[in-house]
Amino acid sequence: MNGRPLLRFAAVLCVAIGFAPAASAATVPPAPVMSSTPALTPAFNPAVTDYAVTCPEGQVKLTATAGKSVTVALDGHPSKTGTQTATGHLTAGMSLKWTVTTTVKSKKKAVSYAARCIPADMALPVFTRPGKPTADLYLFNPSGGSGARTGMTFYSMLLDTNGVPLWWRTNPLLQLNGTVMNSTSFATYVPTSLNPLGDFGSGRWAIVSWAGKVLSRIETTGVGFDPHELYKAKSGGYMTLSFEPVQPTNLSSTVDGAPTDAVGYRGYLREVSTTGKLLWSWHASDHIPLSDLSAWARRMIATKVSLPTLVNGFPAFDIDHISSIEETASGIMIASRHLDAIYMINKTTGAIKWKLGGATTAQSLIVRGDTVGPDTLGAPHDARMLADGTITVMDVGLGHSRKPRMVRFSINTTNKTATVLQQITEESSSQSNCCGTVKRLKSGHWVIGWAGSGLASETDALGLPQLTMALPDHRFSYRVTPFETGAIPHASLRSGMDTTFPRKAGS
Repeated sequence: MNGRPLLRFAAVLCVAIGFAPAASAATVPPAPVMSSTPALTPAFNPAVTDYAVTCPEGQVKLTATAGKSVTVALDGHPSKTGTQTATGHLTAGMSLKWTVTTTVKSKKKAVSYAARCIPADMALPVFTRPGKPTADLYLFNPSGGSGARTGMTFYSMLLDTNGVPLWWRTNPLLQLNGTVMNSTSFATYVPTSLNPLGDFGSGRWAIVSWAGKVLSRIETTGVGFDPHELYKAKSGGYMTLSFEPVQPTNLSSTVDGAPTDAVGYRGYLREVSTTGKLLWSWHASDHIPLSDLSAWARRMIATKVSLPTLVNGFPAFDIDHISSIEETASGIMIASRHLDAIYMINKTTGAIKWKLGGATTAQSLIVRGDTVGPDTLGAPHDARMLADGTITVMDVGLGHSRKPRMVRFSINTTNKTATVLQQITEESSSQSNCCGTVKRLKSGHWVIGWAGSGLASETDALGLPQLTMALPDHRFSYRVTPFETGAIPHASLRSGMDTTFPRKAGS
């Protein structure tokens, strides 16, 4: 054969599957060359529309060089070809914008770009992309770290897959768990009283627009809300968490040398309407005995017995430390850091339906297929039920000398078993004392916040990293929450930032 039939077949195949002929591709003019001082992050790419830039001296110099059939409108200036430069005088939050218009066969296509000035003290995670992430945005609430100092500003931020913050909100106090409520609003926590033990709060929530306008407030009487959990309940109201002081609490039979009359801070769940009306409540002190305390939590209490924190003259201790709440078809599921366990609550009666991990009780599930031995969970966080009824959780490993891991369980309430289906670990993570996230995307990928290590990653379904995110200065994010494409319009975030940080073009 002389090869001609094969060449003819290849040409037909290209047309059949929609490949454009090489000659057509050549008619598309090259993108303009863009340079910036300070530099854009990431480097300019025509397919990337959002950039971050540091502005230590309050100005950004942007230069564009466009060839034939391409014009650039630079920071409000007329659109033109050739080389042009614009200098924008920016403070943190402001942006410098430009539009590139390409003409191909009399058809014009315009693409808008923006570079936003980021605050000097905003700790951004470093993004590394060894694969192909499928999430669209990631919510971080960085805190703590070796760079923490009195009076520092904390941030909640939504970053795209290039690590560029499209939106952020500042809070002079620790923004532990700022929460996206829907495509148009964000919940920020407002503490109203001092935290006596240093590991939970008492306050209220404010629902704000992307532009920072307060849309509503979630308030209550009595014990204030804690920031560890807030989400929209099936009733249309909100599921909330508080820690209520229960006194007297007798710890003497649970912890050697502990007082018989102490203040025990216990988990208090409330479902409230949008106007703050109480719809449902549950008290851990009514359903979970003190004997459920984990061994490491008992040791922690024992070390504080001699020099306790006093509340109204009585020694006070954090008992349950609930870290997540999930409303499921089976009931209300909670994870308790200090009890090393996940509990499923009968919403009607308040009774414990089943328990996973921690001290063995009549409600305990038998764990099968776990490689770490009998101590299945250590300070669990972010326990969630997937659509197929399986349970995911971040097992921090606290008290059991192991690194954090993501675990997925199949629950069989008839046989009273919990079978490990999958676990994922991260070699670079470190042993931690709290926090963490496990979220599954529609693609089957996982987004995992590796407890308090400052690391997060998006992996494929098997746990292979597709995107790694590392916070600097030993900072960490209580949770790292991903959002699918279209869940939050990028245009809404940009508009909210522009409204919050207005700037006239060319200024």
